[in-house]
Amino acid sequence: MEATHEDERWQGRRAQPWLIRLTHWLNVPLLLLMAGSGLQIFTAYPALGPRGALYGWYPWQEMPPPAWARFGDWLAGGRHWHFALGWLLVLNGVLYLSYMAARGEWRRRLFLPRRDTRDALLRLAYYLRLRRTPPLTDLYNGLQRLAYSVIIVIAMVEVLSGLAI
Repeated sequence: MEATHEDERWQGRRAQPWLIRLTHWLNVPLLLLMAGSGLQIFTAYPALGPRGALYGWYPWQEMPPPAWARFGDWLAGGRHWHFALGWLLVLNGVLYLSYMAARGEWRRRLFLPRRDTRDALLRLAYYLRLRRTPPLTDLYNGLQRLAYSVIIVIAMVEVLSGLAI
């Protein structure tokens, strides 16, 4: 069987380091739990109804979450959970960024304008069907690196805005 262009491109791809995988997967439950505590904070706003009452706009009105998932069932309880989970998320991010800095992973993951701008523009042209063939990439293309870098900046802004509250 003959190797295709796509097969040749990915043969040199190395696996993601275990710490990168761990920090990425820790984000999933942390963000889901933060969303739950954030919704609890949101629904505690007096204009939305009396404390502890169910709300018409809540999609699972007939099936409220169990008591253990309600984060204390009050505004302060939701805020305590939200900030505690936020600090775990910050620690996870610090671990991730420290690993990237120490191991030099930032070179292959972050957007470097001199290296990635041309590739990002060519990839965008390909996605917009202005170009017929995709540009060759190694592990990440320029748009992926740009998105990856922007997410890190957005996360830092979110942490700072949370601290401002």
